[in-house]
Amino acid sequence: MSTWHAVRYPIQPGSEETVAQLFRGAVLPPDELKAGEGEAATRLLGTMVFVGNGIALRLIEFDGELSAVIGHLAARPEARAFQAELAKYLRTDHDLRGPGIGAFFRDATLTQVPIGATAAD
Repeated sequence: MSTWHAVRYPIQPGSEETVAQLFRGAVLPPDELKAGEGEAATRLLGTMVFVGNGIALRLIEFDGELSAVIGHLAARPEARAFQAELAKYLRTDHDLRGPGIGAFFRDATLTQVPIGATAAD
C-alpha cells in the first residue's frame, strides 16, 4: 500500500513563478531507492507540486519508509543545491543547507488524513 507525504513551503509573496520554475527544473530521484542490508527497497511512485498564493506544496507518493526517502534525498547533491536555491524564496528563517533542514521539515510536514468511506455504487 502506498503512502503520501506532503511538505508545505511558505514562500515570499510574488515569488510564485520563480519557485514554480525551480520545481520545473528539479531533477527527480530514481524510482527505486537503495535499501540497507535485509531491508526492502523503497519505491517512489509519484511527485506533484502545487504553487500559488504564497505557498508551495510538494506531495510525494511512495511504497516503503519515509526515512529512506528523506535520507536518500538529503544525500543527493542536486537535492541540496535545489534546497539552497529554494531557501532564498521562503518566508522562514530555517537554514535549508545545514542542521536547520531537519527542523524545517518537522515544521513543514503535513499529516495525511483519510477521507470518509467510499460511496456505494
